[in-house]
Amino acid sequence: MTDNHMTPVCANDDTPAVAVLLHSAPEDTLGSALCEACATCTDTACGELGTILDVALLEPWCAHHARQYEDGGEIQGPDIVPLDHDRARWALAKGQQP
Repeated sequence: MTDNHMTPVCANDDTPAVAVLLHSAPEDTLGSALCEACATCTDTACGELGTILDVALLEPWCAHHARQYEDGGEIQGPDIVPLDHDRARWALAKGQQP
């Protein structure tokens, strides 16, 4: 982050965050910040930043692997949104630092 804003730190290990959790209701409610290790897809061969955090298992999944591993049920949880994305900037600008 710039302009006198501190970069959020990961809720799990106090390292610099690369993404935040955004809960869809009500409109992009800011959740915890996550570092790259905590936000990377659970499929170890993937290496992509996750797009959703499975609340049942607390595991991040990219969109591709979330569809592949749903086992008949939809993965439920907040979106994982990179800090440089408009949605994350908007949520952070509302003054709610994770």
